[in-house]
Amino acid sequence: QYCTTNHTFVVFPKWIKEADHTVTFMNEGSEYAKVKVQEGKSINSDEWTDQSMPADPSKTGYTFRGWSTDETGKDKTKEFSAATPVTGDMTVYAIYDLNATVMNVAPTLTLQDKTITEGDSIDLNSLIVSAKDPEDGDITSKVKLTDNGGFDNTKVGSYKITFSVTDNGGATATASATVTVTKKPTPPTPPEPESTPVPVPEPEQELEPAPAPDQPEQPEQQKQPEAKHAAKHLPDTGVGVAPLFESLFESLFAGFGLSMFKSRRKH
Repeated sequence: QYCTTNHTFVVFPKWIKEADHTVTFMNEGSEYAKVKVQEGKSINSDEWTDQSMPADPSKTGYTFRGWSTDETGKDKTKEFSAATPVTGDMTVYAIYDLNATVMNVAPTLTLQDKTITEGDSIDLNSLIVSAKDPEDGDITSKVKLTDNGGFDNTKVGSYKITFSVTDNGGATATASATVTVTKKPTPPTPPEPESTPVPVPEPEQELEPAPAPDQPEQPEQQKQPEAKHAAKHLPDTGVGVAPLFESLFESLFAGFGLSMFKSRRKH
């Protein structure tokens, strides 16, 4: 500038503004931050110390991977960081990776049904057979009774008993068993003792004499004619002597004839 007073020129410095660019950071469709960067510099290498990378954003169920000019994050060559040179205004996007979810398998609860007689006692925990979990192993001790189904061992019927168990990962298994109460059998009535009849003596029967055995018939024996001996002294009966001799002669003749008959039979 020329000074008319002393006819001299006064030189004033002229400041030239350096070129700068803006980087816009987007997160899930919304503007997250804006940072100014010197031409050809990176955010970490320029002279503007008040301008720096924003804090990493977050998203439930995901892990923040980084920033990229590719909104999908598939093109690895377009990733952006604090060391990336900036040559113009640009927009970058937050890229996330889905967290690997560990599947927590629910435990297996096994129960058994039971039948009791009316009035009998039962421990409902005896219905539990086992509780096993793929991650936690045997967790039978953690099984809890959640509903006794109005169980009453004095009333005939079926009762649904429910149990549940929860593993360390929070997965729960529920199962039910049935307790059946049957009617108590009526004890049988003992039979009345039978009266022992008094024996009545039977009247004695008169024994009839046994008939005599039949005797074998004996052959008739012919009577031997007795020889008549003449009386030495015949009484005087008034009968003559001649008839006596005649009778004696007939007897002798009959005896002789019998002897001859026997003699012939022998021969």
